Amino acid sequence: MATNQQSRINPQAARSHARGRRFWTFLITPWLVGVLGGLVASLIFGVGMAAGIGSGLAIALGLNFVWVIVQFEIDDGDVDDRAHGAVIREDAEHEAR
Repeated sequence: MATNQQSRINPQAARSHARGRRFWTFLITPWLVGVLGGLVASLIFGVGMAAGIGSGLAIALGLNFVWVIVQFEIDDGDVDDRAHGAVIREDAEHEAR
């Protein structure tokens, strides 16, 4: 089996899902909702303003963590699949010559 040791394919150059307006919207929105939710919770439940806002921001941090992990996990699989597919196509083109 011939292997292509000097492949021209760069797996790091594959495009990522983690970019664009949609990614940033989902990354920033929980922080705004967390602050507003914390303010409302502090008024409704009578807890201190700092405790309410801190709780909201902690929830926002958790949501951001999950969002980023999910996005990069999807990217990892897609990038790997595209890189392997490109190497296979490149090897087939090289053998056809």
